[in-house]
Amino acid sequence: MGSVIISWRGSCDSSEKRTGLLKKIKILADLNHGHSDGIEPIKLYSGAYTKNILLDAKLIEGFANSDHLIPLTGNGKLINAKKPEDVIQLQFYEVKKARLFGIEFRLFDPRGLYPDENRMSFVFCSIPGLKKGNNFFTLVEPGYECEYYSNEVIRAYDYYLTAPYVHLRYLFEDWVQMLLAYVKFFFIENLTYDTFSGKKTFREFRAEFKDGGSRDHWLNKLKNCFEKEINNWETDENSSF
Repeated sequence: MGSVIISWRGSCDSSEKRTGLLKKIKILADLNHGHSDGIEPIKLYSGAYTKNILLDAKLIEGFANSDHLIPLTGNGKLINAKKPEDVIQLQFYEVKKARLFGIEFRLFDPRGLYPDENRMSFVFCSIPGLKKGNNFFTLVEPGYECEYYSNEVIRAYDYYLTAPYVHLRYLFEDWVQMLLAYVKFFFIENLTYDTFSGKKTFREFRAEFKDGGSRDHWLNKLKNCFEKEINNWETDENSSF
C-alpha cells in the first residue's frame, strides 16, 4: 500500500473531557518534539477570533443555526434561503466570531516526506449560538497557508477552518490509528476517522481498552509505541520509499 491520508472529525460538549484530552495530547506532543530540534513549535490556541474567517461547511451538518455564520456557495456567493435544496450549494460559512481552544503539533518524520501535511490538530472550535455539533475539531489554516489553495474564495481569507488530517507512509500509520481510537474511546465518542484494510479497527481497539487499563495506562502504551516506531524505522523493510 502507498501513502495514506487520515482525517478525523468530532465534537465534544464537555469542557472537562476537552481539557482532559488536551492534557494527554500535550504529553504526546512534547514526546514527539523531543526527537527534533528543527521541528516547528507546538501551537496552543485559546481565545476568540473575529477577523476574516472561513469555515468548511462539512464540519457542521446541514445549515447551522447561528447568527455568527453566513452560508456561502463554493464561489463565495451568499445563500439567502435556507431550503433543503440549498444544502447542495453550501460549501462554506463566513464566520463572524469563533473561539479556538486546543493544540496542534507537527508529527516528526526523520524522512521528511510530507512537511506540509504532517499537522496533528486537536483544536476545538466553538461558534456562539450553534446548538448542534459545537466544539468541533478543526485544522486552522492561517493566511499564508490559504494562499496555496486553488479556490480563490479560500485565498481571500485570513483563516480557513477545515477538517484535521495527516499524510503518512508506513511510519506512524498504526500509531495514529491507535491514538484516534484512544481519543474516541476515552474522550470523544462521536469521533470518526479514516481506517484502512489491514489496520486494526476501532472495534478491536475498543475490546482491548475494555479489557482493562486507565487512560494513563493506555497513554503510556501510546508513548511506548511511539518510541518503538522511531527506534525501528530504519530497520523496518517498509520504511523504504
